[in-house]
Amino acid sequence: MENSHGSVGNDFRKLVDKVAPRISDEALLQLSQLMGPADEGNPAIPAGYTYFGQFVDHDITFTAQDGVNARTPIFDLDSLYGDGPNSVKHGHIYEAVQNENFIFKIGNPGNADGDLLRNENFVAQIPDPRNDENIIVASIQLLFQKFHNKLVQEEGLSFDNAKIAVTWHYQSIVLNDFLVRIIGQNRVDRILQNGRKIYLPQTEDDVFMPTEFAGACYRFGHSMVRERYSFNDFFNDTRTHPNIFFGFPGGRPVQGGHQITEIWTLQGADKTLERFFDPSILNQDIDADNFSGKMDIKLPPVLFNLEVPTGENNILAHRNLLSGRALSLSSAQQFLEEINGLGVHIDLLSPDEISVEGIPPEIVDNTPLWYYTLREAEVKESGHVLGELGSIVVGETIIGLLQVSSKSFIHPDNENSNWPFTLSEVTNKKVSMLDVVKYVSN
Repeated sequence: MENSHGSVGNDFRKLVDKVAPRISDEALLQLSQLMGPADEGNPAIPAGYTYFGQFVDHDITFTAQDGVNARTPIFDLDSLYGDGPNSVKHGHIYEAVQNENFIFKIGNPGNADGDLLRNENFVAQIPDPRNDENIIVASIQLLFQKFHNKLVQEEGLSFDNAKIAVTWHYQSIVLNDFLVRIIGQNRVDRILQNGRKIYLPQTEDDVFMPTEFAGACYRFGHSMVRERYSFNDFFNDTRTHPNIFFGFPGGRPVQGGHQITEIWTLQGADKTLERFFDPSILNQDIDADNFSGKMDIKLPPVLFNLEVPTGENNILAHRNLLSGRALSLSSAQQFLEEINGLGVHIDLLSPDEISVEGIPPEIVDNTPLWYYTLREAEVKESGHVLGELGSIVVGETIIGLLQVSSKSFIHPDNENSNWPFTLSEVTNKKVSMLDVVKYVSN
């Protein structure tokens, strides 16, 4: 599509052009009722990566009413920068500082440094409102706004160079920190060294968003949400009540808006956001552990039964399974049969491995991709990382989007370029979320 971000394909497209035999409504409901609630921690992944994963998703996917992806499916942070400071649509979220460079406006009257910019109805003024749908992802949005602002105001970068620096640091986090934790370093290395086998765009014009990624395999994050977190020193072992996701306790919902009050600040001093990416700093006697949940078929209580208006489907697992069916996805069996003819060899889980007590028989040999992705991670990797099917879809999609984007730090035109700014902790262009959190907080 042609827009301010250049010519980039924006359609959803399946990797495997097969449709699973229709599973009955009753069977999908029965299966969903077996998928929680549970709350078991995964010490391999700090809790913050659950919500960084959500931030990443909002950068590359947004399904419009016509079914088209309204996001550019490349890692360009259009969910952060929008159409830029000179645009009619997003110019109001910026302010000019020295040398007419632009920074993000942040804060609300009661919390000038710890909240996003909000209007009179407390609605966040950001390009993608989904990055304000819970207090943690909102704080990650604020973190990257502050990263940009600090590069302009303290490091003397122009707006354009600050944007490049923020974007390349973010992309490195996606590749070298987030993806490594989700699928494992060995699988990241294998894709980089041996090439992609199933997601094959070579240019930006070829790019598409795999439906299997957006509609199934990348939804592993739902199982990573925890029942309790150490948010800050005021709320250090606090239940993840739905209000934290949709109304922030301590905030004041007004006409669909809310705010992060000072007592709920996560992005600031006192290592508040740091505790989501380095749980080792916490006090085991008084703090929640701040690990992510295991990648398995069990959703946490806060997501297992959603608080929704009367008459709406409140079972998230059921909604995901129905969505997969509506998207005409293949079954896991069909998917593996197809890709195993493309230079890939991934063993199918056995019927016993797919099964759990009470599973409808029709699911065992016609398994929804989302359920299979979680079950494979649970059975083969103890829920610590994704299994082989989930990893090849998630890994090849993310790496492919980075490789073909002209705005990527690993694109051939950029891989030997000097970064406008590099954090002192960074070596070999490998950045972690903790690097950015510490830089912005100091």
